[in-house]
Amino acid sequence: MAQEFNEIYVVDLGGDVRANPKLSGTKHNVFGRQTGVAISFFVKRHKQKGCKIFYARRPEFDTAEDKLAYLGNTRASAISFQRIEPDKNGNWVNLTENDWDTMIAVSDKKTKTAKSRGQEKAIFRLYSLGVVTSRDEWVYDIDPTKLESKVRAFIEIYESERKRWSGSNSPGTGSWVSRDIKWTSELEAHLRSGTKLSLNPQRIRPASYRPFHKINTYYDRAITHRLYQQDSIFPVEKRVENLLIVCTDPAAQKPWMASAVSDLPDLHYVGAAAGTHCLPRYRYTAAGERIDNITEWAH
Repeated sequence: MAQEFNEIYVVDLGGDVRANPKLSGTKHNVFGRQTGVAISFFVKRHKQKGCKIFYARRPEFDTAEDKLAYLGNTRASAISFQRIEPDKNGNWVNLTENDWDTMIAVSDKKTKTAKSRGQEKAIFRLYSLGVVTSRDEWVYDIDPTKLESKVRAFIEIYESERKRWSGSNSPGTGSWVSRDIKWTSELEAHLRSGTKLSLNPQRIRPASYRPFHKINTYYDRAITHRLYQQDSIFPVEKRVENLLIVCTDPAAQKPWMASAVSDLPDLHYVGAAAGTHCLPRYRYTAAGERIDNITEWAH
């Protein structure tokens, strides 16, 4: 827009419920919606070059009634606008001065997928989310004996369904399978491909379920819904020792928390609705070889 106009005036009415859960769309948003609302005026001036951008914002907790009253009783010339310009990252408002960009990255996607060591620019090469079971009631238990019993029952139900659909060209899911167990897309795929499941007591592992709450889990490629990269941190086929820094996933928009664990972490270790970002001390190859997960660049 700055390339087409010479002056832009933005009156930010706020009301972005997604950015601030303390707001109510019906109470604080002038249109009763979830996303924020702004009024913008675009001005073209003959022979003027460049563009100046001005910004004004209403208080965060003004009600929709307050905002409408303000608009109805305030002349544009009386609004106190602030001249704004973007920083190097393209941010226009709520600018802060910090030195985050000068600090060493703990992990990043470029380092994780680097083809050579010269491309590594973070401390840890591999990182992962915690495991997702999608059936905690079946694969977690404080008592390993009870856990084994639950998993055995789960497998029996699955195997009964697999045998029932064996030989069928289009094995069904949904209402066509037993609802006595929790079905997920991955488990349904195993059913369609005819994957056989059998109990392996060695798959019962200690897990870090929540802070200061260790528990046992059944760790399996089919029964555990999603492993993410945990098979390279705690291999399914081999018991290993490892240490991890776990913290709130930056994309979760939840209060920050950091901890350290030595057992398989759950996705919601840091809390419900928040993903767990895991930084392992070591990573393991498919052959079981232990590799230092600290990059040479960091050393």
